[in-house]
Amino acid sequence: MLGKQINMHKLRILSWLFIILLIFSATSYASTPKSETIAINEMENTYELTVPISKLFMTLPKKGLSLKQGSIGGGTDNPRYFYFEDKARNIIISGWFESDLNFTNINTFWENETKAWKRGGLPEPKNVLFTKISNWDAILYDITAPGGNNTHIRAHWLQSGTWIDIHLSITSNRPVTELKATLESLLSAIQVKEKSVHGDSVQESGIRRYSLPRHGSLQLSAPASWSDDYLEPRDNFPTITYTQSNGAPFNILITLIWSGKGRSPLPSVDQLKQRVWQSAEQVRPQAVEKTIGVKELKGTAASGYYFTATDRAPKAGEFKHMTQGMMRVGDLMVIFTVLTNDGQSNIIDQALAMMKSAYHTVGKGI
Repeated sequence: MLGKQINMHKLRILSWLFIILLIFSATSYASTPKSETIAINEMENTYELTVPISKLFMTLPKKGLSLKQGSIGGGTDNPRYFYFEDKARNIIISGWFESDLNFTNINTFWENETKAWKRGGLPEPKNVLFTKISNWDAILYDITAPGGNNTHIRAHWLQSGTWIDIHLSITSNRPVTELKATLESLLSAIQVKEKSVHGDSVQESGIRRYSLPRHGSLQLSAPASWSDDYLEPRDNFPTITYTQSNGAPFNILITLIWSGKGRSPLPSVDQLKQRVWQSAEQVRPQAVEKTIGVKELKGTAASGYYFTATDRAPKAGEFKHMTQGMMRVGDLMVIFTVLTNDGQSNIIDQALAMMKSAYHTVGKGI
């Protein structure tokens, strides 16, 4: 038992070596616009990562990985930094989205990295191998440390103005060949695609962007099976409607509002909570629920409130359940309504996840 405790202690030391490498990977960053900050959306079996102004998104299979928040300085302060961990298998996957202007070539990159490690007194990488894994330009290497094996892959993807730098690490007493095979399999499963433009929206594997007249764009992550209809009335605010052609029907209506010349300032998040509560009280007499609770909705850039109510006596062709809310996303106020029937709680969950993923982008891409 004591021997097992000693081995686990050494494995933790090896894991911390990975963290130290991250600190030496880059410098700290000042305050950054939300449009240039990493957006991570958790789906059923994957994580979808992007930066709103980037043309790319990355899909990472879960497979035991959980998202970790916070930074410890250095490169981890980067607003486009991500960090996932599988504690059961001692696997860490982290990285950054950056402009491809920051990348010269893989040899220069590696030379600068290892110089920084040496200045920091870190162990020298062993068994270094430059190779291609799927479409990733990869560097495989090991770090010598007592009590176990510490194997790494540093990989790069450059496309459409974006550079994705990803770092995979595994710590274990298993043979190095097995550890390398595990990391190579993980990297091969990570997909990078470009957001394809279709009219006023960008739609690819759930990532969608809607152009707003003289007010940037709104990005949402919705199930790929959902159909959307984007309306931009001349004298009114844009609306987005989501439906599906196959399966039980539902309806999601989203209205986008912003302030401007001759318009009232947008309400604060606290004021939105009061408005949502008032809406809940208005529908309560026709609802099954005696009391209707107002719940908080919070994403990386979105903050607001919503409620769910059940119609006591829906007419033929009407929906039975309604989830309605308001939230602030950047310079936008977003009002949303989700209409469903019995057995569609998953639609409500997906709709709320979509609203949490919202980003308001103003400016050029990277």
